[in-house]
Amino acid sequence: MDNATTEPHATEHKPRILARVFYNKSKLHWCVALSLKVIAAAIGILLVLTHFNSPAIPVLVFGLAVFSEFVQWRSDVNKGCAESLTRKIEYHNGFNWNIADKDVRDNLLKVSAKTRKYVAGSIEENYFASQREVSPKRAIENLRESAWWSSHLTGTMIWFASITLAVLLLVSLVTLIYAIGAISDKDALASTSRVVTATLSLLLSLGFFKLISGYTGFKLKLEQVEQSCANALKSNTLTEVEALRLLHEYHLARASAPLIPDIVWKMRKETLNELWSQYPRD
Repeated sequence: MDNATTEPHATEHKPRILARVFYNKSKLHWCVALSLKVIAAAIGILLVLTHFNSPAIPVLVFGLAVFSEFVQWRSDVNKGCAESLTRKIEYHNGFNWNIADKDVRDNLLKVSAKTRKYVAGSIEENYFASQREVSPKRAIENLRESAWWSSHLTGTMIWFASITLAVLLLVSLVTLIYAIGAISDKDALASTSRVVTATLSLLLSLGFFKLISGYTGFKLKLEQVEQSCANALKSNTLTEVEALRLLHEYHLARASAPLIPDIVWKMRKETLNELWSQYPRD
């Protein structure tokens, strides 16, 4: 996924740039939804520590919870738009299938005039390293590259999420054990226990276990797809139907997988680009 060269497109508004806009919006909304859940849980913990009581607090927490679900829904909608456009772009790059003007037009209606101007003025970059002519094998080379990249980025997210979960669980349990052994005041002990319980509930509400499971399942599927691509590239009779079947498997897995924040891609892009350009073959 080397971003060094440009790939011209017939339309004024670049489909890949537009897809990136939807991905960025989806990731932003995802982060906001998580933040709102953290804030709601923090308010609950603060109330336990301060013993502050107000009838407005439950309403505030309820409002934050509802709004976080709305923001999460917007994230899912934007991700769906990005995934749909990306699939069409990959079919265009691999098989030279045209991207319908309607697909670009309808998606442009979902963004602001400022964003449309940005998309039109941006340079569309070549996303894939394959130099092969459009064909099923080019599509599979592109897919293998995507699967390899996504596999390593997903592996990084598994580590990040697992370490965060382990640290929070450890801190919660150590605090609880310390409180049981060191605090003699029953009210203080009860408050500490409620704080730890609230923290553990936060982990469940943020979906850390589900997140790690989603990343792990996606990575396993990516490894299978990458191996299938390697086998398919060795075949002299690779057909468009076989290539489309592998692409379909990958797209289904990607559509249901958790998002990967841009910061992870920025952290690893130079290393992955360098290694892929040096060792592009199996």
